Amino acid sequence: MVVIVKTITTINFCNYSFSPKGVGNPLLEGEGKVGTYKELIDAGKRGDNLTPHHMPSAEYMKKQGVLKNDGISMNMEQPATGGRHRLTDTYGRNMTDLEKAEYYGLNPRDALAHDIMNARKIYMEQGKYTPEIRQGLQDVIQRNKIDFPSLYTKRR
Repeated sequence: MVVIVKTITTINFCNYSFSPKGVGNPLLEGEGKVGTYKELIDAGKRGDNLTPHHMPSAEYMKKQGVLKNDGISMNMEQPATGGRHRLTDTYGRNMTDLEKAEYYGLNPRDALAHDIMNARKIYMEQGKYTPEIRQGLQDVIQRNKIDFPSLYTKRR
């Protein structure tokens, strides 16, 4: 039996295009790593062009009684200008006042789902939705459930 393997360089899926890691502009070393905000800040270094992105946002979690340093985050690209982190809905003033009110009105599970889908969309649009990023987003969900079980228990 002969098996022919073809390397896929770009995949189009639901109007998003993504490429395997290493094609085009690669992810930064440590991008997609998950931990608390403090863990990621402590592990990083000045000039690495990474910043921890809270999921859900630090402001949302503060309303749930969680300190900024304890919030679950994933490292995202953030150079001096531009970068994936600045594209997230919860960065700075990227949401209107109405959108913010709706976001802060979500239950914790839905706020987390919003932020996961938003990050996923950004990585897919930039062709950077790699297995490492997919795993990182799954790890964000798991860490939130482990660290804050009372916020993420399914209610019937």
